[in-house]
Amino acid sequence: MKFLALFLSVGLSTLLTATAAETGTGASFKGPVGLELYSLRGIATQNPPKALTQTKDFGLTLVETAGTYNLPPEKFKARLAEHGLKPISGHFPYDRRKSEPEKVLAEA
Repeated sequence: MKFLALFLSVGLSTLLTATAAETGTGASFKGPVGLELYSLRGIATQNPPKALTQTKDFGLTLVETAGTYNLPPEKFKARLAEHGLKPISGHFPYDRRKSEPEKVLAEA
């Protein structure tokens, strides 16, 4: 049991010390890795800049948007840029694309 705990501890510390340059690289995957901002929706809903800072602190620069967290699209885009984040994709509920395509296009 002690061996397992030590193994897990060493493995976890190795994982947590990976640099941004190492993120997403490996024998079968060359990256880059991004983050779906929806993963941080709990934080982003309450404090979008905090979620963006956390994303950058993870060593990530590519993001998939999931709405603008109650910010106008232009302001959200500016916040992304302030944090050095580049939106490369986005996801939108199908019903929204159907019922308000202009708003979805503005966010995209």
